[in-house]
Parts: sequence; structure tokens; C-alpha cells
Amino acid sequence: MDVREKRPIPRILLAPRASSNPSTSLSKEEQSPMATAYTSFREWACKSLDSGVPRELIFGSETVEVDLFFRSRETTDPHTVSTWASEYFRALTNIDIFGCLAGIFNFDRFMRWIIAPSAETYARIPPGQRPTPCQRLVPHHPASGLPVLPELRDGLIYDLRDYILASQSYGTTINWNMGLQEAVDMDAVTGNMTISNAFAEHVWHLENWRFSAGFAAVFPELRRRYRILPGFSVPVSNVNVQELLDKRDRIIRGIKEEDI
Repeated sequence: MDVREKRPIPRILLAPRASSNPSTSLSKEEQSPMATAYTSFREWACKSLDSGVPRELIFGSETVEVDLFFRSRETTDPHTVSTWASEYFRALTNIDIFGCLAGIFNFDRFMRWIIAPSAETYARIPPGQRPTPCQRLVPHHPASGLPVLPELRDGLIYDLRDYILASQSYGTTINWNMGLQEAVDMDAVTGNMTISNAFAEHVWHLENWRFSAGFAAVFPELRRRYRILPGFSVPVSNVNVQELLDKRDRIIRGIKEEDI
């Protein structure tokens, strides 16, 4: 299923950089762990493309792979936009798993445009992750440009607050009730895991996001746009991750037995 919007794309947004080098940014390169995780991959990817590395090796599969969200990196794992996004969210704790998967999907699509700007890569960015005019024109800390909500990004540009800590403390939810195995597709032959079409379509719509009263107290700019849940905090989703991993392990064991 193609969840891209069929709308004209503003010309000013077709290229994320003023120069031909995508690594040139309006952002102030201030040091913070999560911002550095973003900028370091961005710079590496841009330099790799400039040196002649095929785009396909950095983009990886057209689907968004999430294996490295559920396990540690191995020596044979490639460095792609989806492995970067998966490891970014794997490093975070106490954030709802479906919020993390939504973030991985958004970050994958956003990073593709950042390092290879075109009408095609822009059209694949979920609407909420597309850069706002404020992001394009106002110099800002790199971390301000990462949250999945445009109102939050604009607010952080002028008043930088710790949205990761707020998410960990108060909770956010994307209101996905279909379960983990419906959000993640698993290849029956390789065991590789990717974001499902159904979950990608769910992520595409900003109205599916919900926030606790505690989170909204830190970011009041969200109140007029999103549904605020009555509780001061929102608990993380209760999901059986091990069941998904056991399914993957059975596939991998079958592959190894065939090789013997």
C-alpha cells in the first residue's frame, strides 16, 4: 500500500539545504547525545554519497527495517537509514514501543530526503515530519528538528525543552490497538522485520497521536491541535515482545539447520 499524499509539493521544500551539499545546515551544531546521533549519521551519509557510494547501499530496502530496534548490531549488519533510526530509538528507554516504531518510520523517511532531496523522497515523508517554514528559516539546535509533531518542533526552536525526558516521564501514545505482530511484518524466509503497511498508514495521520496532561503541561502548544488524555501520565503499551522474537528465532534456526 502506498500511503503517500497526492498533493502538489511546495517548491521551496524540495531541497533541505541552501547549497548543493546536504550537510550544510541552518542548525547550530550544539553538542547533545541525541542530536549528535542525528548529525553524525547525516554527515556520514552525505559524504558517502559525495564519494560515489550508491544511494541504494545507504537507503537500504524501500521498506523500513526494524531488526536493530529489537536486537544489538552484528558485524554483518549494514549502515542504512533504517538501521540508524532503529538504533536511535533502541537507545531510548521508557517510551511506548509503538511510539518508537512510529518514530523509526518517520525518521527513515525524513533522513532519505535530508541526504538525497527530491520530490520523490519528500513525498514519502509523513506529513507531520515534513519541515515547517520555521524550521527552514530559523537557525536552531538539531534536536529541535526531530520530534514527529510540527507544532512541537516549532515550539522547541524558540523554547528548547527536553521532549525525550517528558516522553519518558509523562508518556505519549499513537493509539495503536492492533498489537505488535500487526505493526511489524516478518519475512517468512529470512526473519527480517519491517514496519507493516497498516502501521505505516496509521502513523501517517497526526490525529492518531495522544498525550497525557503532564506532557501537555510541558508543551502547551499541543493543546489546540491534539487530543489530551485526562491522566497526568500515560503508561507504556503492554506488549509481548518475546513472542515476536521467538517467532523470528524459529525462522533463523530453520535457516541454520538447512545450511548444515
